[in-house]
Amino acid sequence: MKLALETIQGVRIRRSQAGFFLWIDLREFLCDHATFNEELRLFEHLFECGRVFILRGQTLGCQQPGWFHFVFSLNDAIICEAVK
Repeated sequence: MKLALETIQGVRIRRSQAGFFLWIDLREFLCDHATFNEELRLFEHLFECGRVFILRGQTLGCQQPGWFHFVFSLNDAIICEAVK
């Protein structure tokens, strides 16, 4: 799964020690500036257009806008479709 996400230009992955999630840096996909308002806009766009549900970094206390918590406990086929 991590490899599929890393093939998308501009996506950075932060390695985790355990668990079924990745921290992904999507700041490159924010329109104007890296703000929490832009983070919210991207979050809503991903959910509305692709039905992708990820958690915003701000929700989890991340102080830098543009980081998201991507849970991948589903099977690979569903996750690959969501990434597309």
